[in-house]
Amino acid sequence: MRLPGNKPAVRAFQRRMVGHAADMDMDSHGRILISKELREFAGLEKQVMLIGQGNKFELWDEGQWSQWISDSGNDNGLELPPELESLPL
Repeated sequence: MRLPGNKPAVRAFQRRMVGHAADMDMDSHGRILISKELREFAGLEKQVMLIGQGNKFELWDEGQWSQWISDSGNDNGLELPPELESLPL
């Protein structure tokens, strides 16, 4: 939300990313019901994966996650940005 709002592409990106945001409550078992619209948008089916990303997390359909992991062994067409090339892991 800190991006400049005077550019149409930025506004479109913000709409897509936060336009469906909603407050959620946990039930008595600690579960959160994800709305039908968000499940459909994310392609979530029966089984999902909760992927930790530092101070955030991603929710993936289990099949899509498995496919991404399989494809990422082939670099998935992605190259490391120069900022990460010297990062010791």
